[in-house]
Amino acid sequence: DVYKRQVYSSAVVDPDIVVPIEPRGEEPADVLAEILASVGLRSEPGPGRSILILAGTGAGVRDGTERPRAAPLDVLGFRETVRVVPGERGVDDGRAGVSRGLERGDLLLVPAIGGDIGRIVDKLPGVVAQDNSAAWSVRGSLPGDTSLVVDGLELYDPYHLRDFQSPFTLLDPRVVDRMDLLPGAFTAEYGDRHGAFVEIETENQVARPGVEIELGTLNSRAVVRAPLDDGTGAWLVAGRGWYPEAIVDSLGLGGGERLRPRMGDLFAKWTRALPSGTIASVHGLMSYDQIAFQESGEDDNERVAAVSRHGNVWARAVRMVGAARL
Repeated sequence: DVYKRQVYSSAVVDPDIVVPIEPRGEEPADVLAEILASVGLRSEPGPGRSILILAGTGAGVRDGTERPRAAPLDVLGFRETVRVVPGERGVDDGRAGVSRGLERGDLLLVPAIGGDIGRIVDKLPGVVAQDNSAAWSVRGSLPGDTSLVVDGLELYDPYHLRDFQSPFTLLDPRVVDRMDLLPGAFTAEYGDRHGAFVEIETENQVARPGVEIELGTLNSRAVVRAPLDDGTGAWLVAGRGWYPEAIVDSLGLGGGERLRPRMGDLFAKWTRALPSGTIASVHGLMSYDQIAFQESGEDDNERVAAVSRHGNVWARAVRMVGAARL
C-alpha cells in the first residue's frame, strides 16, 4: 500500500533537518524509513491511509543497520499535554483590569506620525490600526467597539476627517497626564462597548506658568498652562493646526497635490480644588476639519470642499476619599 499523507509536528520534524545519507531502499516505505532513521525519527501507520512521523528510534530498513537515537521530547520542545487556563472575572469586580497604562513621559517618547495619540494607542499589545487611520481595534473587535473616554466623557468618533479614513485624533498628547487601556469584559460602569476602553486623564496640577510652541511638517501646536492665583487649581489651553499634504497619499485619501486637507483642534480646561475635598473642573474640546479637491484643466475647472465643526463642553466633580475617587 502507498500512504497518501504524512502527518507530523514541526516540533518533531525541524525545518532545518539535513538528511545525512543517500537512501538505498527500492520501495517508497523503505526509503522513508531510511531517511527518518538517519535523523532519529520513526514512522507508524496512521488513520485514513496516513503515516505518522514520530520521535524515537527505529532501524526501519531491512538491512538492520543501527540508527542514532532521537533527542528526548523535552529537547525537541514537544509536549503531549497542553493545559490552557482562561482568566476569570467575577461580576462584582467593580472595575475591569488595566492591561497597560502610559504616563505622560511615555506618551511623549513613543514615535508616532504627528505625535498623535491614536498612533500611540496602536503600539500597545493587542491593539491594531490601519496605516492610514488612527481608529484602533482591540483583540479583533471593530473600531466602533472601542471607546475613548477623556476626563470622564466618552467621545464618539473622536477623529479628524472621520468620513475620510479618520487619520488623526482630536486630543493633543501634550495635555495628557495618564492613559489606561482596559480591554475585555466590562461592568455596567463602562456602558455598552465590548471591545475596549481607553481612559485618558488630562493634567490637573500645574506647578508654574509655561508656554510650549512646536512647529512641524504635519502640524504645529501651542500649549499654555498656569496655576490659579490662590494655588487651588490650574488652567490650560492647547491648540493644534494640521496641514498633512506631504502624506496625503500615505493616508489613503488620494488626490495627490490637488487634495488639500486642513484640520485644527482646541482643548481647554479649568480646575479648582474645593475645601470639601472635591476637584471641580470645566472642559472644552473643539475641532475643525476641511478637505478641498481642486480639478483644473483645459476643459475642467471644479472645486469640491467638505467642512465639519464639532464641539464638546462638560463639567466634572471628583471627590477624593483617601486614595479612592468617587
